[in-house]
This record gives sequence, C-alpha cells and structure tokens, in this order.
Amino acid sequence: MMLVAHAGTEKKVVFTVGNKVHEGILALPDGDGPFPLLVLVPFLELQGKDQSLEIKDPELVCLYPDLEGKRIRISKEISDHYTEKGIAVFRYDRNAVNFVDEDQTLKLPTDELKTIHEGIQFCKSQEGVDSNVIALWGFGSGGWLTYQIAEKRNDIDYVITYGMPFRSLEESLESKIRFTFNHCGDKDPEAMEEALKSMKTTLDEVERNKISSGELVAGQFPKYWKGLMLLAQNSGMKYKKCGVPSLTIYGNKDFEITDKDVAQAREWANSRGKVEYLAGLNHYLNNGTDLHVHPAIFKSVDRFFQKNQ
Repeated sequence: MMLVAHAGTEKKVVFTVGNKVHEGILALPDGDGPFPLLVLVPFLELQGKDQSLEIKDPELVCLYPDLEGKRIRISKEISDHYTEKGIAVFRYDRNAVNFVDEDQTLKLPTDELKTIHEGIQFCKSQEGVDSNVIALWGFGSGGWLTYQIAEKRNDIDYVITYGMPFRSLEESLESKIRFTFNHCGDKDPEAMEEALKSMKTTLDEVERNKISSGELVAGQFPKYWKGLMLLAQNSGMKYKKCGVPSLTIYGNKDFEITDKDVAQAREWANSRGKVEYLAGLNHYLNNGTDLHVHPAIFKSVDRFFQKNQ
C-alpha cells in the first residue's frame, strides 16, 4: 500500500442493512485515484463515527488525570492521517443507526458484521476507491470482529488490530477490574474480590440462562453478553486462520491487556504476521498525557504497509 501525500475531503454515506439505515463517513484524498481503502472497525464500547470519548467519568479521570475534560477522537485522527497519505478511509456512525421495530433483547455483537460487510461493499462501488486494495483496522474487542470479517471475504489485503485480547471475556474483565481497583479504588482487597466474584457469578448466570432475556446487565441484554463470550472464545482460531499480512499492536499500559495476550499473539501469528508491543501506550492509543493518537502507532502501521506493499 503506497503512502503518498494528499489533502482530503469527507462525505457522508448512507446504506441499509436489512431494515436498518446506517450512516458513515468516507474520507477520500484529493485527486482522481483510485485510492486504497482502509476500513475502521470500532471498539465495541465506543460509539460514533469518530470513536470519541470525553474523559469526565470518575474512573476515566482517575486513569487519565492529565486528560480530564478533554475528548479523544480515535477514528477521526486515524482517518485524517491516512487520507493525507493517499488512502481512502471508511468509518461508520453507530449512533446514527435507525432501528425499525427491532427487539433489542435479541441484539448480538456479531450484528455489527453485516454493517461492516455492507459498508465495504458500498465503499467499493464509490468513484475514487480502489476495490483491489482493502485493509481492515479493528480496535479492542472490535478486533474480534475484524478477523471474523477477514475470514468471510476474499478481498481483504491487510488486517491490523490494536489492543485485541486473546483471553476469555471473564479473564479480560478480571484484568480491568483489578487494574481499576489498584489505580482508582480504595485498594480494599475484600472489595475487589467481591467485585470479581459478582462479575464471575453474573457471567455464569448469563451463560446458563439464569437471567431473564429482558433484564439489562451492565447496559446490555443477556443474549448480547453470551454472544460476546463466544466471540472472545473464537478469536484465537480466526486469528490463526488469517492468510493475509497482519499487524497486531499492543500498548504496555493498556489495562485490558496482559503479557499473556501478547505472547499468544506472537505464538499464533501467521507467517506474514507482525506483533508490536509499544511502550507507554494505553487502551485508547495515547500515552495518558496527550489526547492524540500517539505517533508510534502511525509509525508502526506505516512500516507495515510499506513492507507489505
């Protein structure tokens, strides 16, 4: 994938998946093209086309005190960077989805797959997009979806993930709870153990259908959580089966990642796979003091593209 200096423009795109209308942004470099396409697969926990997050929640302020009151815009910054380098970038807006008579109790994390597949097809049909060169970039648990997409398509040329866990959902949540208590809680070991016990009990009850399908559990219905557990469970197999060049990036200050994830990624990477463990970076691709996507991320991805073009 060639990296050539360009300016760029963004345009709103609208496409349908079943009975849902989706909105997204396709950023195109200036010029005639055709330009390679980079598709951003968002964190499952962040919403909106920019994957933005305002540091105002007490837990987030505790984790990132230097960023209090500021807003990070992960997808927007990545889009701007690569549009200027001559790559078209697609990101979709999960906030703008128009749900028509949809039962939210049936929602699954893999419902996003249809959206991304249709978004790719839409972008491939747009003037200026080179449908022969497509890269996927997934973030956090969105990385699990990224490898699901790559497995089902024969037109993906590169796969990139940042902060994708290689453990069960329970193990990932345990890491987050322990990190949060150690950095933001009252450091009461009994309280932490109680929180861990509650989380494990809830997941067990969800898995054994002991919670009503219409009861919200931490903002989602049980069917969604069961789907997320299965998605996490299958992620390693999908990663190992990936046949295209892959780049797996981690930050050593990411509270949702452990050394086990990094070691597993290195063990399972394909022959054209690269794993990088970057110093000082957290779950949101910055260093905790500067809200912008860290330059080390772009350097890593740029090297990957240049090596595999």
